[in-house]
Amino acid sequence: MSEAGAGKKSVNSEKRQRTSPDRDSVVQEKVHNLKARRQGTASSLKHKRKELLDQLKEEPSSKDEIEKRFSAAETLYDNYVSFDKEYCRLLGKTEDADGLKEATFQSQEVEATFKELKDAFISWQGDIKQDDIQPDDSASQTGAKSVASRVSSTTSARVKATARKAALLAKGRALKQQQELQKKKAAMEMERQKREFEEQQRKLDIEAEEERLKLQAEIDAAVAEEEVLAEFERLSACNNQNQVTTGLNPNAQVWVPQRVNVQNTSNDIGNDVRNENNVDSFAKLLDVMKIPKTELKRFDGNTLDYYLFMNTFDETIGKTRVDDATKLAQLFQYCTGKALSVIECCAVMVPEQGYRTARELLKSRFGSDYQVSQAWVRRVCNRSNIKPSDNVELQNFADDLRSCKETICYGKTD
Repeated sequence: MSEAGAGKKSVNSEKRQRTSPDRDSVVQEKVHNLKARRQGTASSLKHKRKELLDQLKEEPSSKDEIEKRFSAAETLYDNYVSFDKEYCRLLGKTEDADGLKEATFQSQEVEATFKELKDAFISWQGDIKQDDIQPDDSASQTGAKSVASRVSSTTSARVKATARKAALLAKGRALKQQQELQKKKAAMEMERQKREFEEQQRKLDIEAEEERLKLQAEIDAAVAEEEVLAEFERLSACNNQNQVTTGLNPNAQVWVPQRVNVQNTSNDIGNDVRNENNVDSFAKLLDVMKIPKTELKRFDGNTLDYYLFMNTFDETIGKTRVDDATKLAQLFQYCTGKALSVIECCAVMVPEQGYRTARELLKSRFGSDYQVSQAWVRRVCNRSNIKPSDNVELQNFADDLRSCKETICYGKTD
């Protein structure tokens, strides 16, 4: 493939990525519109069903009027089926499982409603055909009219009873289907509440474990502090015992100078000095334990943060006596983004070489003197105009200028 073709393919890929959010918004808008039209059609169909059933239960109306009303209801149902099909297809694209289940339940309910209406209409049609009796003999038209009148009255009552029976049977079937739907909805709601309860229980368990670990850490720190204090008291007691306390005795004999063993005296002085040094060391250790724990900020490859990150890392981890494997693991933990991608290759090396190489890579990619200087110069120069009355921005600009100057003049790392 030529370079022009590859470039064109890359541009097309970027366009598709930029238009992806737009497509999602268009799909969501279509789903919203179809849902509204679907619900409106279902409401209209229920209204038509009620009107037509009430008309069938009363005195017979115009046949054409009833057929016209049923045709309108049938058209509404066909429209609903069309809307429902497209609505469920778009819901499948959005992966809304709960919405799809709810749509299925509503579709079944609407289908039962229309079936009830259709059964009542078909029953009415079967009964009304029996009323289409025409006299065959012109000589008996007068008697036929009387018979037809009685037949019409009887048929009307039978039609009303049949229509009422069909309506009740259809209503019973619809009620049964509705009860099944309600059971399914209740089961879904119970399942959802169960999942929420389990999720809440897991969160509470995690929080309890975090509190337990935090309390254990405080207990361990208190035990360590108690041990240091006990050792400090022990050394202080030994030092006090080594000190000699004397008093003046008026009845004492005249003091005669004697030869002093210089070597033993030097040993005693050395012991006293070592004891004092031990006391000072434990006192310093106690002071260090009282200092709050340093929270090390993560480094994501921002050149402006390189000096701060490396200096803090060295003070908290790098200058300690832990092995290089632990230092490398800590460096992996506190690096993210580009910085982590650069040093990931060091994980396969020997820990000593990996730790050294990781520091060199971070230095060359994000912390060279030239890179840091240029980053600070860009931050100072590439900024919008500041109004003379904007004291906050003026102070920020002054702080950036000072940081730029101090970094360029004194900022050095290994």
